[in-house]
Amino acid sequence: MLAQRWIDAGKLPFLGRMARAGCAGTLENCAPLITVQMFADLYTGRRAQQHGIFDCVQKDSYGRFRETNREMIGCDTLWDVIDQNRRTCGMVNLPLTWPPQSLNGYMISGQDSPIVDRGIASPPDLYDTLIRKFGRYHLKDIFPGGRSKRDYLELFPKEIDWQSDVLAELITRHPCDFFMAFFSATAMAQHYFWSDMDGAQKDDRYGGLIESVYRRLDTQLARLARLAGPEARIFIISECGAGPLKAGVNINAWLQSQGFLQYLRPDHDVRYRARALSAAIGTAKRHLPESIKSFLVRQLPGLKVGAESYMAVSDVDWSTTTAYSRGKEGAIFVNLAGREPNGIITAEQYSRVVDRIAAQLSQLIDPGTGKPAVKKVYDRAELYPGGTNPGAPDLTVEWMNSMYMPMEANRRSNQVFGPRWRANMKWPTSGSHRREGIFFAQGPGIDADYRVNDAQILDLFPTWLRMLEIPVPGDLPGGVLEFCCRDAVQIMEGSAP
Repeated sequence: MLAQRWIDAGKLPFLGRMARAGCAGTLENCAPLITVQMFADLYTGRRAQQHGIFDCVQKDSYGRFRETNREMIGCDTLWDVIDQNRRTCGMVNLPLTWPPQSLNGYMISGQDSPIVDRGIASPPDLYDTLIRKFGRYHLKDIFPGGRSKRDYLELFPKEIDWQSDVLAELITRHPCDFFMAFFSATAMAQHYFWSDMDGAQKDDRYGGLIESVYRRLDTQLARLARLAGPEARIFIISECGAGPLKAGVNINAWLQSQGFLQYLRPDHDVRYRARALSAAIGTAKRHLPESIKSFLVRQLPGLKVGAESYMAVSDVDWSTTTAYSRGKEGAIFVNLAGREPNGIITAEQYSRVVDRIAAQLSQLIDPGTGKPAVKKVYDRAELYPGGTNPGAPDLTVEWMNSMYMPMEANRRSNQVFGPRWRANMKWPTSGSHRREGIFFAQGPGIDADYRVNDAQILDLFPTWLRMLEIPVPGDLPGGVLEFCCRDAVQIMEGSAP
């Protein structure tokens, strides 16, 4: 774990003090390591078959793909429960919080927001207050990219400091019973600069960049903790860990190579229309002012995903296609009759098709290493038991040692393995997710110098409710972390507060 390495070296003094004054260790997650799904787990204390979030882009009951947002979460969130119990909360810059929800407190949407204007905040007046003091709101400056690699040498410290200034203002001027914020700098640094730090293409210009991001954050977190005061209970977590990426995998290219997916003839004119549409969208994203982009998003909210969906399937021959991959994380869907718009696989054929794809995909070999790339292929019933949400994929891949990630590009290609390019980035991804995230906690009622070994992301929802002395539902898959709640009153759902 990078944080522990640098704590031991004395480079992260605040996290080192937190470890001694409170709890420190790892926070476990389970496959699939999909960012929005993990955050939905965190927000609801439940798995995807209950909360209904599977991917950044997922299928609705009509077979159409839509960009995932907060309104698709299918059960109560942490902020819902806090609000229902007349406590105040502030949620800032978190994934899956667009559109912002009206609360007894405030919510400022994160980087998944399609706009950057006062519509990202509830109440909107809070946005106005912040930009009067801090100028333009920096929502998307780090992600999704569009800059040169060298820009990030200055961009990371600048954005960490700017966001910390905003959070300091909120903590001091708008205090809440519960406050949660998200820094994206560590994730961006690890995804895009891992090989510079610890790979075959190590580059001294960027080799220390990830460490510098951690050290900058350590300084700013110490500042925010001081502002929160000695009676605050502070948690610093990551929804998952990080490690090196060996390659990206184009699942549709593999499905085509195995005969599960068929394309129309290469010169089919729809491909050229799709390319023209893709180029037009890319140009608009780069050059249109934020005010115009915000207007288009509000007037045509489904344009972006609709265009991407059109490009993804524009040259697929659905009359002969058995299965396809769609979304940001490589989910596989069977072309099932009665469910898919052009489905051909009958209910009687479904299980055989799923088993055949899973068996063949499990044998996938990385030609760069000669070793298996797939640890396991889960079918829908195994990974999401009891779930009926149409967004759930039929098959989901767990990659060997989490060292592979699906390609994001929807373009037709015959290359199964290769560099993983992200939209608007000028160099490929070199870091991927890992199951173990970081966990630090300190404050009243939290054990001191306690090593955390078995905490799971699902445990945080009930733990935070216990700390707030809010009734904890009795049917949650996770449990209260007792070492964090020594002075909290236990109130189970249905009992009197």
